[in-house]
Amino acid sequence: AAAAAAGSKVVVVCRNPKDAAVSMLHHTKNIPGFGFSGGWDDFVALFLRGKVESSSIWPWHRGWWEAAAAHPSTVLVVHFEDLKRDLKAAVGRVAAHLGLERSDAELEAVAARSSFEVMKAEAAARDAETLKKGGSIKKDHFREGKTGGWRELMSPELQREFDEKTAALEAAAAAGGHAFRAV
Repeated sequence: AAAAAAGSKVVVVCRNPKDAAVSMLHHTKNIPGFGFSGGWDDFVALFLRGKVESSSIWPWHRGWWEAAAAHPSTVLVVHFEDLKRDLKAAVGRVAAHLGLERSDAELEAVAARSSFEVMKAEAAARDAETLKKGGSIKKDHFREGKTGGWRELMSPELQREFDEKTAALEAAAAAGGHAFRAV
């Protein structure tokens, strides 16, 4: 409510919990300060219990979905899967949310510059410069940028556990019209 009263704009990017878990595994392993050196089985148990950075994905999203339902002019929910499917359209939604009128050519240029491949290349160039200067970097920050990678790791039982938690969240948040994208 305070953000809305102040005229703030919030963009929340959601990702399917299964893919988010895989991404967070690699994120966690690549930050030495987290001290995590386990594998998928170790990590997913922590993820399902909310014992990871930012706690549990399901209540985190529920809070943002409720905020978006209560304050749609302030909070915009964008899905990673939609960014992958049609980046230009998603950029257009964000621009509209921010009150920015942009031409088709401008939206196309922003989408091109915001593609996973371009961002990964730019990050690699910055990282190389940082390393040359003796600095430290977060290794492999831009890894694959794909959807559906969870299929390579999750057993049918684990998929069901994720699906049950996700269905419970989506049922609770149904009034706001929010749901994760299937991948």
